[in-house]
Amino acid sequence: MPEGTDASASSGSPPDASTTPEPTGDTGVRDILAIADQVLSLERRHANEKPENDEALEWHEVIELQAFSERKAWIEEKTKFLEQLPPIEVFAGLDAVRASATEVPGLPSRAQLQEWREEHDRIEKETEVFDSGEYKKLKKFTKAAAQRNLSPADTDLIEMTLTTIYALDKLMHLLRDRSDNLDLLGVRITWEERRIAAWKDLHKLLDDLRAFLSTRVRWSSAVYETLDPDDPSPAEYTPEYTPKRRNSIVSMNSESSRASIPGFSRGARHKLAEALSQEAAQFASRTSSLRHTKIALAGKAIDKLIDDSRKPVPDELLDEQEKLENEGITEMEDIGKFVMQMVMQWKKADEFYVETLKDKSEAQNLFEEIEVAKLGHPTARQDASFMSRTSVLHKRLLLRGNPAQSPMFPKPEHHLFPEQAGFTDDLVQQLSSEMASALQQVRKTEQCAKEYHALLEAVRQVEAVCKSASELSSKYQSITGRLENGFAAATGDGTPPDLSTEACLDSTRHSLFLSLFPSLVQELQEANDEAVPLLSSGRAALLHLDFPGVNPQFKADSVATIDALESSRGVAIHAKDSVASRITTLNQVRKVWSAVDQLFHETDDVRSEIVDAMSRQMWRQQVRHDAPPTPDSPTMSLPAVTVSPAEVLDRLALIRGRITQDVSSPLSAVNLSLSPALRAYLITSSSALETYVNTTSDTARFWEAVQRQATMMSTVRDEVHSFQISIEDLKVRYDKAAQDVFAGVLDEDSIVETEGTLTGDLATMRSNVQGFLDELPRRVPFVDDVKIVNAMERSSPKRRTSVGGNINLDIIQQAAQPSLPFDPAALDKGVRTDSNTYSMMLSGALKALESKADYFLLAKKAHAVDVALEPLANFLTQASDAVASIQTTLNQGEKRLSSERLGELSTSLDEVAATHEASIQRALSPVQKALHALHSASVASEVGARDAVVSARQKAVENVEAEVVSWRKGIVSLKQQIIDAQKTELNRLAEEARLREEQERLEVEAEALRAREAAAAAEAERLEALERARVEREKAEAEDRQRREQERAEAEEGERLERLARERAEAAEAEERERQECERAEAEERERRAAADRALRQAEETQRLEALRLAEESAITDSPLETVEEVSFAISDS
Repeated sequence: MPEGTDASASSGSPPDASTTPEPTGDTGVRDILAIADQVLSLERRHANEKPENDEALEWHEVIELQAFSERKAWIEEKTKFLEQLPPIEVFAGLDAVRASATEVPGLPSRAQLQEWREEHDRIEKETEVFDSGEYKKLKKFTKAAAQRNLSPADTDLIEMTLTTIYALDKLMHLLRDRSDNLDLLGVRITWEERRIAAWKDLHKLLDDLRAFLSTRVRWSSAVYETLDPDDPSPAEYTPEYTPKRRNSIVSMNSESSRASIPGFSRGARHKLAEALSQEAAQFASRTSSLRHTKIALAGKAIDKLIDDSRKPVPDELLDEQEKLENEGITEMEDIGKFVMQMVMQWKKADEFYVETLKDKSEAQNLFEEIEVAKLGHPTARQDASFMSRTSVLHKRLLLRGNPAQSPMFPKPEHHLFPEQAGFTDDLVQQLSSEMASALQQVRKTEQCAKEYHALLEAVRQVEAVCKSASELSSKYQSITGRLENGFAAATGDGTPPDLSTEACLDSTRHSLFLSLFPSLVQELQEANDEAVPLLSSGRAALLHLDFPGVNPQFKADSVATIDALESSRGVAIHAKDSVASRITTLNQVRKVWSAVDQLFHETDDVRSEIVDAMSRQMWRQQVRHDAPPTPDSPTMSLPAVTVSPAEVLDRLALIRGRITQDVSSPLSAVNLSLSPALRAYLITSSSALETYVNTTSDTARFWEAVQRQATMMSTVRDEVHSFQISIEDLKVRYDKAAQDVFAGVLDEDSIVETEGTLTGDLATMRSNVQGFLDELPRRVPFVDDVKIVNAMERSSPKRRTSVGGNINLDIIQQAAQPSLPFDPAALDKGVRTDSNTYSMMLSGALKALESKADYFLLAKKAHAVDVALEPLANFLTQASDAVASIQTTLNQGEKRLSSERLGELSTSLDEVAATHEASIQRALSPVQKALHALHSASVASEVGARDAVVSARQKAVENVEAEVVSWRKGIVSLKQQIIDAQKTELNRLAEEARLREEQERLEVEAEALRAREAAAAAEAERLEALERARVEREKAEAEDRQRREQERAEAEEGERLERLARERAEAAEAEERERQECERAEAEERERRAAADRALRQAEETQRLEALRLAEESAITDSPLETVEEVSFAISDS
């Protein structure tokens, strides 16, 4: 019985029926066997234990079991038959597969497989009588038998039934295995059929491709020998027939080319190309069909074989499938494109070859036509026709291009057809040869057309030269008339130049003629520029009229026209030279007069610059005491003077040289060409101009003296300003040092060092200012002492009327009179006044600086008070902190202090009072001494500033003394608090001792009562537990597990809720802290702004007081200046 059980357990599920699938399987059989085995074991054990209590099976149960057991022989017969069948070799014939053979030995055919499957289906149908209903009955029965005691006979019957079930399970297992093998074999045969079919189609496709390439699609010139023309020949043209394109530049098939080469039929070539395209498309379709049908289906079959097979599929099958896909898909990937490129190559080669031959024939015909036309007179119509036709042929060949260099010419390649590359090279070479031959013929024709064009150009050139010569002759005659008679115009003087009087110096005389003369000369020059090459080219063109067919009268008229042009040109050139000579003399005279005018204006500008520079650079009184009731309007700052007296004198020297060079010398050169009146006028004007230059030089030397005086006064003023700036800087340093002393930034050594530096700088400043004031009277020069002043007239020159560029002799003589622009004595008086004012200003500034030094000494003594207050404040702070610490310990509310702790606090308070009282007394004595020294200090500065410093220190000392008194009172108060706390603590300890004794008595009585009650309850619980222990044990365990799970879940939920509550509390606390921090920051900001406002108001008050003080000092300093006499002067113009 155990052997049967193991066998049934190791067997698989029975095969499914083809019509109605069984719901039960191997699991149901194992359940039945296991239950039956359990039933038999129980029956044997019960039989040994209680034979008198056996139970018998029902009669209908016995019948069912016997009927099922009788089929055991049929099941064993079918099992033996299946075991004797030959095994199915799914992976047979691997050597043939490895060789890609079309026949696989050892592999059954599709018909043999069908016979095996039919026999298997027949056996499987016979086993269908054992349906799932019987299995269910057997299972139900075996479960019921487990609760009963069977007799030995019924036990044997059940044992036989179980043996039959085991045999049936083995049969079903064999049927299922064989069915799986037959299915796998069917898949293998399907794959073999598709593989072999794919190989056959692939080989057939490659053979057809090779035949197509070798016989049809590779282009050859011999193909045109077998074509039948379907287009009408030139003799067959009818009125109804219209050519498609005629003599077009872009046409590749003109009417003439079709007529000249009747063997190339366009329709036949088109049909052949279409047939090749259709065959190429069929090859591409066959390649795609092979890939997507047979090869793809073979791949699906091998994939199904891999999925269904329990054993690994041999590598030979996988390699064969991969080989098939490589050769049938990968290597054939571009075969369709390759075939279509071959067809395209045939079309391109056909078109190129035919059109090139047609163009070559057309070029030969045109060459012969041009040669015939060269024998007659050249005409423009024939020349245009020949040039256009040759250009069309040349452009057509160039557009067609060389196939060897064109990337557009197809050059297909494929690794399955390596010979194609060589064929393509030969084809390209053949087409290139045809192209070279056609280009050579077209170039020959083009050269012939150019020769015909050259003959026509020779005639045209002579006609153009004669026309231009006639126009130039008329132009020369017009130029000659205007040179001799002038120009007639309503405005302006158009007469030729006249040099008899000084009236010619007027720029408006002969202005029209002079302005038009350059254009007239330019016109003559342009005519000459045209005539010279025209004459040479005309005579050269006449020499080219030596070919036959030229008209003799045309040639004679052309020669006469060239000679007339040369004669007119000579007359015009002679008239131009005569007028140009008079114009040159007039220009020289006007140039001399223009130089006189320019030099006079330059000299006048120099004098104006001198007067303007003196007006700007002369010293102007800086301090004026006769100011009007209202302030003067602000004056605009004038630009700085950019010239110096030396530069002006150099410029005047250059002007003298230019007078000699540009006036005197040119005037001597043209004297012989001028009339006496004009010569005398020019010489007198030159002498007056030299006199004007000399008087301007004297004015420049006076300006140099004024400039030296102003420069020295500017230096003095700058030094005074520098002293004022230094004094102000030293005053600021004194103020800064005083502020640093007040702020405590400097220590004692730094204060001593700063005081020494400032004292030394003050002494140096006092010495430098005094030396400057002593030297000032000897440094300033006076212009009234210059010698040149006495030689010139001290009056403002009369203002001359502006004459622009039209000057005359009277204007030059009037300007040459000498004069000075202002009074030198008035200038010297203003200089003396400013010198005295500067001396008084420096003296007042020194007094203010000494006041700042006294204020620094006051700050130093105030700082001594601050330094003495600092240790006293520190001692007082330490003492207050010690008392506050004891006060904090006494007042803490969380924990009551013991009597011992209160005694320690009392002792500590006494020690603190004794220790800090001595330190405070020692620190208070230096403070009082420093304050006394501050009160006794005498300062020359403002009384208000001194009182503010002293009162602030006095108030600070009084505050510190008040704090000392307050500290002593705090010690007395704290001492009394400690004494009161000691009394209270003693009363509390007595009351606690009484309460503790009462509590101990009550606890002893309660403990005895609880012990009696616990003993009675324990006995009752023990009795009750013993009563229900057997019944409740299992239930308690289950409930305990459930309770633990529930408690764990509740604990986790509680922890989660507690964590969430804690997080919310922390978030609320953080928000509260943030809010408090914001409120604190806002309060600090308000305090900071209030402090800033107070500091700003204090600074404004300080500035106001300082301004008042400076105003008072200024009033004191400025009062002596009222006695100084003010002098003003002005430059008056008439």
